[in-house]
Amino acid sequence: VRRGRGKGGGGVASTVVMVRTGARGTWICGAGLAAVAALAAAGGAAADRDVVKGVAASLPVLGASATPVSVSGLSGGGFMAVQYHVAFSAEVAGAGVLAGGPYYCSQASLVMAEGRCMRIPADINVSELVAITKSTFLTTGTIDDPSNLADDRVWVLSAVQDSVVATGVLEKLEDYYSHFITDPSSQIKGVYNQTGEHAFLTLKQGSECTYFGKPFINRCEFDAAGELLQHLFDGSLVVPTGDDDDDGLASGEILTFDQSPFVDEPYTMDMAALNDVGFVYVPNACKNGTAPACQVHVAFHGCEQTVWDIGERFPLETGYNRWAAANDMIVLYPQARRTAVNPKGCWDWWGYTGLDFASKLGVQMQAVHRMVEHLA
Repeated sequence: VRRGRGKGGGGVASTVVMVRTGARGTWICGAGLAAVAALAAAGGAAADRDVVKGVAASLPVLGASATPVSVSGLSGGGFMAVQYHVAFSAEVAGAGVLAGGPYYCSQASLVMAEGRCMRIPADINVSELVAITKSTFLTTGTIDDPSNLADDRVWVLSAVQDSVVATGVLEKLEDYYSHFITDPSSQIKGVYNQTGEHAFLTLKQGSECTYFGKPFINRCEFDAAGELLQHLFDGSLVVPTGDDDDDGLASGEILTFDQSPFVDEPYTMDMAALNDVGFVYVPNACKNGTAPACQVHVAFHGCEQTVWDIGERFPLETGYNRWAAANDMIVLYPQARRTAVNPKGCWDWWGYTGLDFASKLGVQMQAVHRMVEHLA
């Protein structure tokens, strides 16, 4: 499925069956009558959001720059961004984290994940997590040398009304990074005074600012995507012009791609808790691979923000694309999956896919890393 801006502002698709159920439509890739009938039976449940079901084309090879990469995420996606940053620190130069916490905070325990890592930050022992990080590199080599973090940049946000992840968790995250970063005062930026609930905060897109619930994208007159990207790139990005709610489709396109080639046997997509499809935003300047290599940013959605939960709203409404278009940046939006052991479609930051979840050997970590490498 290729999403682009048509004359009337709608989508342009290739080789799809399309069923209109809302303002932007519902998209089914390679679907037959059974899938169409199922959607019809769902009625209004799919209205006002895009849903991509099925498998699309291969992830394109775009000659992108594999290093440095930057990452960000909300909630479970924030924890995943930190994991990816630490494990692949030789390749990642910075992380933006909304409502996430320190590396290996859960220590492979759902009880710890739901307790200290969300509601009881006083129980987070940062010194212990720092020691685990260093020893993991020294004894197993399954994460990169954490000394790579010294010159990296980190941006964190805890919204004032966040009712899920306590502010202290983000403060512990800052503390964790300060053990590795050379100058925390300039390289780490914490935002703690912004109105908003547990959501990705935007200028104009999403629900009311203090609303709690899907799509977990709230309009708060605050551009979280732009703020974090600008900090990660040390204020060097070009500020996009045009409408604040620009989805980037006038200057690029969102492609859906098959995620299954990035997962090895014996894992199935269900075991890996990865959706069949992922998204990637490609600015026009990055399509041919002939211009200077475009950088890659990986944006991890939060729990209950998968394509099955909110359709295409995460890549369309979070605000990354307008910044990516203005700065020749590719944005990878990998997609997790709801399963019996992961009913909310969270990224694995507590070990439901295996004890290696936070290392370079973790099935989700490997898959995303392979996607980034493939773009290059």
